[in-house]
Amino acid sequence: MKKTTEDQLYVLGWSILALTVCLAVFLNVLHLSLSDILPGCILYRFTGWYCPGCGGTRALSALLSGHPVQSFLYHPAVDYVGILCGWFMVSQTIERVSQGRIRIGMKYHDYYLWILLAILILHCGIRNILKLLWGIEIPA
Repeated sequence: MKKTTEDQLYVLGWSILALTVCLAVFLNVLHLSLSDILPGCILYRFTGWYCPGCGGTRALSALLSGHPVQSFLYHPAVDYVGILCGWFMVSQTIERVSQGRIRIGMKYHDYYLWILLAILILHCGIRNILKLLWGIEIPA
């Protein structure tokens, strides 16, 4: 039986979920946050300009702490990926558990990645334009 892209993404999704739970438990036991173990943005540190990923660590931390609005303000791509992956895993699980009787399993499409790229470019562009034109600095 040939594995589909959805099959591979489903296994990857469960693997990432397991690693995320392990990381959350590890950080909780050591009383650390995600920001404590990951370095800040190297591009921002050396140039003062934001990269497309700036704010992602704080956004992930906020999302995992149950603060989706704060997460969105830090970096909207994190919420986008969280919603997309969450629905993919839920819909695929329902379809697999029902053995195909409930056909709601989300399918992979390249345009999801194009939307993510657009979010990354817009987020980075807006932050750097705010800094360049009005001197508004958003912590990286």
